[in-house]
Amino acid sequence: MIFILSEAYEIEFLKIQIKKLNDDENISHQYKTTNFSIKSETSNFNYFNTSSSKESDSFNFKNNEEKHITNSNHETRLLTSSSSSNDILSKQDIILILYKNIINDILFYSELLTTALFKFYSFYNQTSLKSFNILKEKIKDLLLRRNLFRCIYKIKSKLLEKKKQYFSRCLVEHYNIKPYSLSISPYFSLDPNFRNSFLNVLKIQGANMLSTKILYNEIEFRESIFNLREINKYESMLEKIDAIYNIRSILLKEIDNFWENIPIRKVYKIIDADNLLSLVIYLIIKCQMNDLITELAVIDDLLDSKIKSSRKGYFFNLMNSSLEYFISHFNSDQIKENICEYEKNVKQILNILAINPEIIIDKIKDN
Repeated sequence: MIFILSEAYEIEFLKIQIKKLNDDENISHQYKTTNFSIKSETSNFNYFNTSSSKESDSFNFKNNEEKHITNSNHETRLLTSSSSSNDILSKQDIILILYKNIINDILFYSELLTTALFKFYSFYNQTSLKSFNILKEKIKDLLLRRNLFRCIYKIKSKLLEKKKQYFSRCLVEHYNIKPYSLSISPYFSLDPNFRNSFLNVLKIQGANMLSTKILYNEIEFRESIFNLREINKYESMLEKIDAIYNIRSILLKEIDNFWENIPIRKVYKIIDADNLLSLVIYLIIKCQMNDLITELAVIDDLLDSKIKSSRKGYFFNLMNSSLEYFISHFNSDQIKENICEYEKNVKQILNILAINPEIIIDKIKDN
């Protein structure tokens, strides 16, 4: 079934790609009324109703409407309600319509197959809505493998073509950027001026040569960047979400590893929300992964809202927000503002180190 679906969608996409819209003014009306999707919006087909009773959240299936599943003469649905039949749609508009219908179909089949499994195994009287949704996401994830995901990815990539080109130019332009240009905390940016000053304080406090690596190094986040580049190798959408979420723990690990044996208080190694956003933007730039924009967009279109609101979903949303911020707001004026803010933070930290270093530096043990 997945193979047939992916082939059908790919053929439809190919037809749109090679179609000369100017040759036939009726093509727009044809695509408005062509049923790309097997699911009819006018059929009002419901797979289940959630019980409103507090005693039970089991499922009540509507058997009297199951005939809509196998009906081969599906009702035609209007693809664009906002346009009249005389409007001429662009090729991009038609591809967008096709893409939206494919997404709707995938959601339809995921719910349909989940319902069928629950009915077959008689789970619907003893299983919660949460269990149903978990299984539905698993089935959706199984559907979105190999050919079908590749087809969706190709169509979405076409829709984002101009945005991808701009994103690619921005990545190249800012590749040599340093973390402090994103106003990342000095404890993570470690520019040369801060490193020298911090090392002098450490020596005065008796750290000797134990901490001299801070003078010559900065946190490069190599492992985080590598893992971000790896997400396009996963076939499963849920595996991609897991991989994105794991980047957070890798970031923390790289910071902890850098400060190992350097007596800085733990509170200064904690990444707050602002620094996390800046660090993710830094990873996106250093990753130089042009297709990241498509990867995140496809996942965003297909991911259930409940997963997006989970702990793993939070970091995915942060990654998405960081990418959008980088595309929309990251420019030379913003960089200047970030550097000014960073220099202000460095000045405050160095003043504290000069007056009362014990606030920042842990008590150094005698060797």
